[in-house]
Amino acid sequence: MSSAYGPCALRYVVTRRLRIEQSFGGQSQVQDLGARIFVGVAVTGPADIAGYPASFTVDSIVPDSGTPQPIADNLTKVRALVFAGRLAARGDFQGSAADTVNAQTIAQLVGTFRDFLCRAFPLRA
Repeated sequence: MSSAYGPCALRYVVTRRLRIEQSFGGQSQVQDLGARIFVGVAVTGPADIAGYPASFTVDSIVPDSGTPQPIADNLTKVRALVFAGRLAARGDFQGSAADTVNAQTIAQLVGTFRDFLCRAFPLRA
């Protein structure tokens, strides 16, 4: 049975943890980041050849207390960031955000939108 995604409207609180390791001139730097991301998902129908109309709204982001201040400040500025586009039945999202600066700021934390989707289960006769 193949996975499929379909119309839904949901709200989530997603907890993310990232560990970033960088090396510069033989010196390593490790940074642990964490945040709670408040997300709204709306997938509507009917689908066309490009998929379902879909939007993902990052309502807000609350960084963990250990997140360095410059990064935490940038995360708290992200409010009501909407990604709009099309969602294919297998979960591939093609779309963009109106605010590309904030979208780039949170790209690593949000990851793939597939984590936020509701699955549609085929009906049996």
